[in-house]
Amino acid sequence: MKVLYIVSDNRSGSTLLQHLLGLQPGVAALGEIHRLDQMVKANEACACGQPLSQCPFWANVASHVGLPLNKISTGPSFRLLRSEHGHIISRRALKYGLGPLAHKLLVNDHRALAHCFAIYHAASEITGKQVVIDASKAPHHFLHLYMEDKQSFFPIFLIRDGRGVVWSKMKRTGIGAAKAAKVWLNVCKMMLALHKMLPNTLSVYVKYEELCIKPKEALERIVKNVDIAVTTLDLGLLPIERHDLGGSPRFREKRPGNIELDQRWRNEMPKEALIAFERVAGQMNRRFGYD
Repeated sequence: MKVLYIVSDNRSGSTLLQHLLGLQPGVAALGEIHRLDQMVKANEACACGQPLSQCPFWANVASHVGLPLNKISTGPSFRLLRSEHGHIISRRALKYGLGPLAHKLLVNDHRALAHCFAIYHAASEITGKQVVIDASKAPHHFLHLYMEDKQSFFPIFLIRDGRGVVWSKMKRTGIGAAKAAKVWLNVCKMMLALHKMLPNTLSVYVKYEELCIKPKEALERIVKNVDIAVTTLDLGLLPIERHDLGGSPRFREKRPGNIELDQRWRNEMPKEALIAFERVAGQMNRRFGYD
């Protein structure tokens, strides 16, 4: 079993990437695994439309794990690390490399780690697919998992123009431009720190814009590490009944047949928001090639 783990900020196109990968043979898309316990507690719905507590697929996963679904823990401490303080701690720990000392500093929730691994193996066994996708996005979650099993995890670093990310967050959550830009900046710093420590052949950087304009080329670069083939790009082939967790609401409401590049921020984002973004994260945005 191999895990393709999408590392990115929210609103960066991870749901699109997950579904394109999930269309390929031998791949099971699980969604945001680190949110499972949180979603069960809040009685949120699976992508199939049923509450997680009533979803047969996740009941089957829990049975394979050997625990009731509401007793599975996938990431409370990981979510705490998503704060700015958590980013700083993690980047400092990475200065020690990916050896025993960094492992001791960072891996502090062994129960959640064990449960995540059990979910991956259960989903692989249930679906008969050898590659699973975790679209949790959180760099810290990936880091914990990778340090436990460096042979099974393959990160995909997904980058989107920070202005598009910030504008999307502003519209969806009401967050201010400066705060959203700071979150995006911290995630980018963590991704850069991770990428620096990982073997060059292991991780792949993909731009959201590239994924939309040249999806086949982007996907082929991603899947070369896990020996699967890109056979279709037709989102209309997404099954009606899916069981991934979280993700963009538009994929839960319908099955779009086209890959559409969302650049509405160019016409909609207020000037004051653009100024705030530039002040906080403009330099990082240019580092990734966005002018």
